[in-house]
Amino acid sequence: MTSLVDRLTELRTAGGIASYAEAARQYGIGYETYKAIVSGKRGLTIENARKIARHHRVAVGWLLTGEGSPKSALMIPLQGRIGAGQEMMLFDDNIDSVEGFFDSDTTTAFEVQGDSMLPVARSGDIAFFGVARRDVRPLLHHECAVILEDGRRFFKILQNGSRPGIYSLASYNGATIPDVEVHSAGPFLGVMRR
Repeated sequence: MTSLVDRLTELRTAGGIASYAEAARQYGIGYETYKAIVSGKRGLTIENARKIARHHRVAVGWLLTGEGSPKSALMIPLQGRIGAGQEMMLFDDNIDSVEGFFDSDTTTAFEVQGDSMLPVARSGDIAFFGVARRDVRPLLHHECAVILEDGRRFFKILQNGSRPGIYSLASYNGATIPDVEVHSAGPFLGVMRR
């Protein structure tokens, strides 16, 4: 098993990062802090481990302990927040990433805001969704990330509306949002508790 210093050196070298100063800058860690970590004078905090792991797209657990595979966890793009009882508007895509166990090329993640989807997801949890599609009919009666034509997005159960092409959004613990125009929806895959 390799040491933490060996793993950090391996990542920096494989990433083409020539110096400690450049590594610290790219990771968003203070230079003196990074230098103390790689010299073995200071431990690696979870917060800094996450920054380094995210940068190199490796598992935080492997970085900290050397156990398992560096690629054992996939980094899923975190697209922002999704409303489960609260309205959320779209904003910058791919603002961060989180470790997940789904194919990162076909999965997105959102931080859940609100409790209308309890017990499936609580406010603050990370919910994972499959690829959004324009034809949402195959997703009827399923939990989905739903993006409306006006840009709002919700974590809801997609249902038929009062007429063709119009949908209603149901919750486990909240009022149904009736008759909305859906832009696209992606199927719910799972949740990571926070």
